[in-house]
Parts: sequence; C-alpha cells; structure tokens
Amino acid sequence: MAKVWKFNLKPHDNRIEMPCGAKLMSVAFQGNDLKLWAQIEDGRTPEIRLVRVVGTGHEIDAADRFVGTAFHPIGLVFHVFDCGTE
Repeated sequence: MAKVWKFNLKPHDNRIEMPCGAKLMSVAFQGNDLKLWAQIEDGRTPEIRLVRVVGTGHEIDAADRFVGTAFHPIGLVFHVFDCGTE
C-alpha cells in the first residue's frame, strides 16, 4: 500500500533514508522548516537518497531531476533536486 511520508531538508546536500523506489512529490516550507514529501510503498528495502537544496544562481548538475522550488517566509528561494541513490 502506498503512503505519503514527510522528510526534513537542509541547504546543500541531504542523505535521506527512505524506501527503495520512493517518488519525490513536492517541497515547501512549514514555518521555517523545509520539507520534502514522497510517495512510498510499505515493506520496501530502505535506501539512501541524495537530495540537493540550492539557492538561485548556484551551480547544479544537469543530470539531477528537479523536484520543486520552495519560498521561505522571509523571501529566500530554494530549489530542490533528486540526485539519485548511493
């Protein structure tokens, strides 16, 4: 059965343990905390997913998959990319 899980993100590189094959859905701020939502399947083996958070104007790897853009309440903008698994 599929579920939606929520993960915390920080600027730059994130190593997040989540079930294999999780689909990264969206990103947004909840208060001051940057969150990532993913669709997961129960019972799948965990894996480490690499997620990069960058500001506008920062370099990215063109091979990384764009997940979304989140706007901080004080006006900062962060772009989130799925960099695959370890």
